Amino acid sequence: MLDDAHYWAATQFGSADLGDARRTGRLVSTMAAIARAPDESLPRQLGSIAGAKAAYRLFDCGAVTREAVMDPHLAQCRAAAARHPVVLMVHDDTTLDFSTHSRLKGAGRVGDDRGTGFLAHSCLAVLPSGETLGLVHQTIWARPPKGVTCQTRESAVWADTIATIGRPPASSLFVSVGDRGADVFEHLESVRDTGWDAVIRAAQDRRLAAGGGSLTALRAARAMGAATVLTRQGEAVVYVAWRELELRPPRNGPAGRAPIRVSGVRVWNDTLEWLLLTTRPVETLDQALDIIAWYARRWTVEDFAALPCGSQGLEDRLPGRTAALGGGRSAGPAAWSAGHRRRSSPRPARCCPVRWRRPGGRAGDDDQDPRRQASATGGMLHHQPGLPAWRCPPGRLPRPQVRRRTRLADDLEGLVRPHDPRRGIRTRSGDHLTQVKCG
Repeated sequence: MLDDAHYWAATQFGSADLGDARRTGRLVSTMAAIARAPDESLPRQLGSIAGAKAAYRLFDCGAVTREAVMDPHLAQCRAAAARHPVVLMVHDDTTLDFSTHSRLKGAGRVGDDRGTGFLAHSCLAVLPSGETLGLVHQTIWARPPKGVTCQTRESAVWADTIATIGRPPASSLFVSVGDRGADVFEHLESVRDTGWDAVIRAAQDRRLAAGGGSLTALRAARAMGAATVLTRQGEAVVYVAWRELELRPPRNGPAGRAPIRVSGVRVWNDTLEWLLLTTRPVETLDQALDIIAWYARRWTVEDFAALPCGSQGLEDRLPGRTAALGGGRSAGPAAWSAGHRRRSSPRPARCCPVRWRRPGGRAGDDDQDPRRQASATGGMLHHQPGLPAWRCPPGRLPRPQVRRRTRLADDLEGLVRPHDPRRGIRTRSGDHLTQVKCG
């Protein structure tokens, strides 16, 4: 019987064209495993070394590209959005940092220009009630090296996202929701030209047709009411004010651009201030509160970007291919499917749980006693969770059958007995442990 995760994966990725039906089947099973445990690394998600290697081979295939994997999911999410009267298209940028992968090709500058990686712009379809429909668009690009002029500005990604999703059906309203980075005049023009609406947080003190600056005029508006809003820190009591604004186009843009009429909404108290711009009409307190509630849904995309991708093992093995699949901090469609579960504990170590016996007799009472140190180290390794062995249930590992000695075993042996390469660490009668297997 198929579980919910496998049904979701089959629905979203079963139509992916990867050149072979077996690849599509492997993709469905892999995405289902990721959805079941998004907080874990890829080997732990798949449950075995064989499953992880199969996923590595799948991702290393030239036909398995990010577009081929995600296009079926994007198309279904856009179709689902078209069936709702109001859909919030919440998007934001995030950084995919691959600075530790020195062999990665195609990466660009990130952070303070000392790191390497990619930038990702993700757009989620979210209902006003808070339900997330899925990922409707994602753009990943790399910054050029210093001294190289980019052909397009990075801020153009907001308008490009709207143009790619396209005009909504007559029965639906798409609202572009963004933070200060979305305060781009081209973005507002794209919203107007495609029949969308927008709710963004103002960052630029733009010129007004009536004179003065937009932020100055909005701060001068008197309070029209009070309300309780939900912030990242919790609920807060705020004042609410609004007024109409007519924004003039920037001076450095092309000629002939028309002004854009928006409504400004100010939300503030002693420690908080939101200056919001929206293309929706705001004439009453209820309408202003709707705009504020829509903007508060922006945290959804930040939680999405902060989700672990569950591909740490994949990054270690195939850095180039994970970048092509959107690895890093943002996992793509599988991230939101698991209910936005956040990591609540550090990632456990990757050592297999080998059961140790105290070597060489009873350890002394002194904490500095070498035999007691070896016993404590063995106990620590015993409690480390690890990967299940081949054909063995998770949590159990058969007695190791190895022939080569590892440095860890040599170091532990040297603590409790003179060096003798012919003797191993005694675990039980007649058996010797000569290697510790790490996943």
